[in-house]
Amino acid sequence: MRRTVHLVHSVDRAPDVALGCRGVAKVWLARSGAHPTLADVSLDVRHREILVVVGPSGCGKSTLLLILAGLEEPSGGEIFANGIEGTRLLSREDLLRLTCLMPQRPSLFPWLTVRQNVLYPLRLSRRCDAPAWISRADEVLSRLGLTELSDAVPRELSGGLQRRAMLARALMKDAPILLLDEPLSSLDDFVRFQVMDFLEDWWRERQTTVVYVTHALDEAAALADRVVVLSPRPAKVRAVIENPVARSAGHRSVLNPEVNSFRAEIARVSSAFMRG
Repeated sequence: MRRTVHLVHSVDRAPDVALGCRGVAKVWLARSGAHPTLADVSLDVRHREILVVVGPSGCGKSTLLLILAGLEEPSGGEIFANGIEGTRLLSREDLLRLTCLMPQRPSLFPWLTVRQNVLYPLRLSRRCDAPAWISRADEVLSRLGLTELSDAVPRELSGGLQRRAMLARALMKDAPILLLDEPLSSLDDFVRFQVMDFLEDWWRERQTTVVYVTHALDEAAALADRVVVLSPRPAKVRAVIENPVARSAGHRSVLNPEVNSFRAEIARVSSAFMRG
């Protein structure tokens, strides 16, 4: 089977975009001076796709997610959505309503149990007593291997278990756009592959738009519809690579030779831009 990879160096505004940004920049100001993190970042996230963002450590991937989540103001540029009514600029309030961010840093409430943390988004939306949502929470806890730990508090969990609890909470918000920052870090490979399978199942059921930041290229190759490659800091979009491996009834297994071939292609393209 012939494999093709579509590589582009710029992003054209598509007609149906769940979330997009144009010319987004971020400069952090400190006593030591100005520290540019993002420089003219432009990308589109299509409806119902998993867009994976990769790049070297410290290039600004987490900062980009904070901006897309409405939790950080950009120093320049615009954030928008496209649809049948045309382009609409998104305010901070729009982003807070449309997105749910799972951050890289620990964010569980230390005084709540795992189950209470996972149900917290339902409390905010006043759905925590709805049987269907309780059942969904139980299913998510089970698939992530957290059922027996549902009454534990965060300090009693390892870093990997806390990451799984944070992921469960993010999934329960049921936001139109999910922003995941290194969701599977701190997990051993055996558990990581299981959670990747669960995320694939969950995406097939929900068809949620996802922006997924990772350093793990096997995650990118297995889960992504497209992969955005960022340059070293201050980050720019250097390439957007289409995943040529079709989504079938099964999962894109990391053991699939085509998935491994696409992983190698991501590594090749990323290495080519390591010097910015």
